Amino acid sequence: MPEVSVIIPTYNSEKFIEHTLKSVLNQTFQDFEIIVVDDASIDKTKEIIKKIQLKEKRIRLIELEENSGGPAIPTNVGIKEAKSPFISILEADDFYLPDFLRSRLDDIKKNNLDWNIGSSFYVFLKNSRFIKYVRGSPVSTWVVRKDLFEKAGYFKKTQDGFQDAGFSIRVVKSKNIKIGLFPTPLTVCFVHSQSNTYFFDNIKKKSRIFIERLKSLLDDASGLKDWEAVIYWKLGNYYCLLGEMREGRKHFEASLKLKPNINPPLFYLLSFLGKTFYFRIWRMLWFAKNILFEKLKLLFYIGFKYRNEYFTARGVLNSFKSYF
Repeated sequence: MPEVSVIIPTYNSEKFIEHTLKSVLNQTFQDFEIIVVDDASIDKTKEIIKKIQLKEKRIRLIELEENSGGPAIPTNVGIKEAKSPFISILEADDFYLPDFLRSRLDDIKKNNLDWNIGSSFYVFLKNSRFIKYVRGSPVSTWVVRKDLFEKAGYFKKTQDGFQDAGFSIRVVKSKNIKIGLFPTPLTVCFVHSQSNTYFFDNIKKKSRIFIERLKSLLDDASGLKDWEAVIYWKLGNYYCLLGEMREGRKHFEASLKLKPNINPPLFYLLSFLGKTFYFRIWRMLWFAKNILFEKLKLLFYIGFKYRNEYFTARGVLNSFKSYF
């Protein structure tokens, strides 16, 4: 029985699935299985996987007959099929640095953890070829004991896009679960939209979907004031991006009542400027935080912390020239 199962949900991932798989196959820790669950791709994703399978028997491919509309269902299928006591989940357009599995499993065993969460990672912005250091814990930074999914519940389809947050909330509510944060960034996540214009247009189009999925999170977060405050603030922002300013303000007020924070009152006031100006200011603030500030932060971390990991990530990216 392999020690860890790496679950990779895919949908139309032909441009990057080969590199994602290679990042697992090139790990310094080799006692693993890879379970790829394809969500009814209509490109060459499955053909690429099957070609790699001919040389690597540790890869299992599960093909769903119908597209589920998000990563929750294929990820759950992979977890349930896993043979290992530990689960690692890797998005199909992300990749691991070579020491990811070894470092994380060592930390789990040393500290007897149920859930090992990466507290930072790198993001590669394809259109600008820029790598930024980010503090956060996306699902591609996790290693989890398989039985934790049985205790806290699997990912929910109604929370697709926020399914990792939903799982996190349910874990926090569970008892006798030991969680550890791993500070070193050993995951690189791709952002491969065509442009910033595409990103901002997509946010506006998907705001209604995000609102419904965040409402599902509220049900799980009931009683956890910190989580509820964040969700209400995000709901308020999405309502305002849709031009529903009164509804947005209601949610900003609810967030502020739960936990004082600068964001709700700031965006509450911005909402009185109307949809167009709200969106322009939100976009400007987003750019300042996610581009300008991140570049300054990256210089610090290259110079003083995680220098080796940064240049390892850059070296692996350079080997993926076919992707660019």
